Amino acid sequence: MRKESGFSLVEILAVTTIGIVLMSMGVGAYQKLLKRGDLSQELAAGKTLGAAYQLYAAENNGQLMPGYDKTAAPIELPDGSQISGPAAARYLWRLAPYFEYNTDGIMYGKARQHAEEGTEQSGEAGYGESLPPYGINAYFVGGYYEDGAWALAPSGSPGPGNETASSVGQVEKPSSLLVFATAKNDDSIGNHYVMAPRHVARNAGAAALPQVDWPSNNTAASSGNVDFRYDNKAICVFFDGSVRTQTAEELKDMRLWSKNAAVENNKDYAPTKQTTGGGGRPGTSR
Repeated sequence: MRKESGFSLVEILAVTTIGIVLMSMGVGAYQKLLKRGDLSQELAAGKTLGAAYQLYAAENNGQLMPGYDKTAAPIELPDGSQISGPAAARYLWRLAPYFEYNTDGIMYGKARQHAEEGTEQSGEAGYGESLPPYGINAYFVGGYYEDGAWALAPSGSPGPGNETASSVGQVEKPSSLLVFATAKNDDSIGNHYVMAPRHVARNAGAAALPQVDWPSNNTAASSGNVDFRYDNKAICVFFDGSVRTQTAEELKDMRLWSKNAAVENNKDYAPTKQTTGGGGRPGTSR
C-alpha cells in the first residue's frame, strides 16, 4: 500500500499563524518607516518656517509678522496669479516670499492632499495651503489682527499691546518662545493658528483660573488646535529657530507661549484685558 504524504490540519494552522504574524510585523515596520519619513519632512518644514519668520523680521526693521491680518493686501505670486481673501490673511502666503513660494517644502503627504481638496472645494486659489501642518502662536507672537483691532482670543477679546510680542526687541528669551506648532482642525491635519492653554484675557488683578482654557472635549480646540501626532508629542518651532518636540503637559507651561510669562517666570500666567487702546498694527515693507 502507498502512503499518502501531506500536511496535517495542525501543521497548516501553525504555518498560517506564523505567516500572519510575519505579515503583521512587516506592516508594522512599514508603518514605522512611513512615520519616520513624515517626521523628517515635518522637521524640515518647521526649520523652513522658522528661518522664513526670522528673515521677515530682518527685512521689516525687526517687526514680527502678524499671524493673521484681515487687512492684508492680495499676494502676488511669481506666475502673476493672486492669493486673496482669507488665504491672504493667514500667515503662510504672506510668509511665502521668504521660502521662495515653495509650498511643497511645507505641505506633504496627507497635508498636501487636504490642501488640494480644500482649494478645490473652496474655489479660492491657495485656500487649502493657507491651513498648513503648522499653526502660529499668533495671539502672543506677531498678533492676530481682525476687524480693525488686535484680538487675543477667537471671541474677539481685546488684546493689549504689551501681551503680544510685535518686535524682535520684545523677545527676551528667544529659545523658549514658541512660534509654530504642529496643528490640526476638526476636518484634517493643519490649521493657521494654535492657541496657548491660557489665551482668554481676564480682568486686571484677577487670579488665573485653576484650569486652562483648552476645553475638555474631543474637538481640535481641546488642545488649542495643537496636534500631538508623533507619539503624543507636537513638533514646536521656537523663536531662535530651534525645533523640539513637546508633550501636552509640557505645553501647559505658559512660559513657552508668552514673553510676559517667561519674564515673570510664571508657568500659570494668564493675559489680562486692556482698558485703553491696544496700539496700532505694525507696519511692514511688503
